[in-house]
Amino acid sequence: MSKRKLHMWSHEDEQKLIETILQRGLNWKHICQDVFPNVSPSGVKNMYYLLLKTDERFKEYIQFNFKRKSTMQLNNNKDRQLKKQPQENSHEFQTQHDLEL
Repeated sequence: MSKRKLHMWSHEDEQKLIETILQRGLNWKHICQDVFPNVSPSGVKNMYYLLLKTDERFKEYIQFNFKRKSTMQLNNNKDRQLKKQPQENSHEFQTQHDLEL
């Protein structure tokens, strides 16, 4: 198995990594395959954590966007659950209501 050369990260690479993480999450293997084929998964992960540690704006940006994304997912899940609940005028609701009485 051949070793990969050490990747020198440019500012553009860092920006691309940030955008990719926000879109796809923290799957290092997929990020490497699709975006940084010459970087190992551990190299991508290490750069992510280095950015978190050294760049306060990046850390705040990531935290804000992950919170927003998880809040949106939570809201979507609640909407799906509400849509699954039977409506009062539906046959399913009437049957369920009768069983409760």
